[in-house]
Amino acid sequence: MDDIFLLDYDTGLYRLDILKSQRVAVIGRYQAQGYLRFGVSSYDLTDELYIALANSHSIIDVDWHIMSKGRIIAKYSLMENSNVTSVTMNNRYIIVQSSAKTFN
Repeated sequence: MDDIFLLDYDTGLYRLDILKSQRVAVIGRYQAQGYLRFGVSSYDLTDELYIALANSHSIIDVDWHIMSKGRIIAKYSLMENSNVTSVTMNNRYIIVQSSAKTFN
């Protein structure tokens, strides 16, 4: 039927499939610890799949079209102790909404 993505802070991102029998099957897992937000970009969820994972200091862009092994395409840094509120992506951009407190 459809895919659901579930991010667990301790183990990573899971790709779940809801079967016609109304059971849930794990069809993919990207192991990454400590990430708080994610975004997914794909035209059809089969041929290409890209994910972006964000935590309080970095963002990683991952090519995940082969479920058994994701490949990090790029890493981006955020200001220390940033508060990431959302991650959105498409085939060209990763948009991250975040805030950070700076002190002099």
